Amino acid sequence: MILPSRSLSAPLSPSRRFVCQLLFPPMILMSPNLQTTAPGALNVDMLCQDGTFSIENLSYYDDAKTGTELTADADWNRRGLYIGPQVGIYFHC
Repeated sequence: MILPSRSLSAPLSPSRRFVCQLLFPPMILMSPNLQTTAPGALNVDMLCQDGTFSIENLSYYDDAKTGTELTADADWNRRGLYIGPQVGIYFHC
């Protein structure tokens, strides 16, 4: 379900706030992995809280295997790579 966009400065109406609270529990952690036919993988670490999605980290890996495997060796390799500074990106429903 996609909620209609609204101005970020306008307050939520009580009914809209109720709907957002139903749709977005207090906090959800997400880590989607995006892959295409190109070699590589993009990992996105996200947090959803109070109807606001915040992207905590974006990581691109040249080798899709490194970015997607859930083994101890792949995790060790991911942690050893420098992925740059953390940047927060926020958007609100």
